[in-house]
Amino acid sequence: MKLNPLQNDRAAGVLVAMAAGDALGAGYEFGAPLPDGAEVSMKGGGPFGFAPAEWTDDTSMAIPIAQALLESASDGGTSSPAALTGVVRAWTAWAAEAKDVGVQTSSVIAAARRLALASGREVQAADFTVTTPIPLPPSPGACWELLTATPPCLSSGAGGCAAGRGCGRVT
Repeated sequence: MKLNPLQNDRAAGVLVAMAAGDALGAGYEFGAPLPDGAEVSMKGGGPFGFAPAEWTDDTSMAIPIAQALLESASDGGTSSPAALTGVVRAWTAWAAEAKDVGVQTSSVIAAARRLALASGREVQAADFTVTTPIPLPPSPGACWELLTATPPCLSSGAGGCAAGRGCGRVT
């Protein structure tokens, strides 16, 4: 997938806005709704003790998808097994150190790790799609991650949409 300069700017803007919005809300995550007119700031804190301007798991999981989109322009697209395996390995490494990993994400990563360990190899994308039943319906975080895969769908037709579906299967 080759984006023109305007599309690159728009894609970068989507990612920066997503990360900024996520960081803005991190200190309020899982809290009661704020009253109308309440001042909001990138204060950090929240249930996971985020630093001011630190983003949550949603952005942390979207970044590897964006990297895969950039790196896969010449190697078969984001839905290729190698690209998806890169994404799930990044998620697995991130989850080992993260402050905030959702219940569903933790469950899928743990099942994938067990499957890979039993096979004597590193985690692969297939481990994320062939795991034990997922305990919850699709999470809002999965929607954030799919947002990252949307720009190619808008600019490259069926190939970009296939890339988005490939990422969706592992989120």
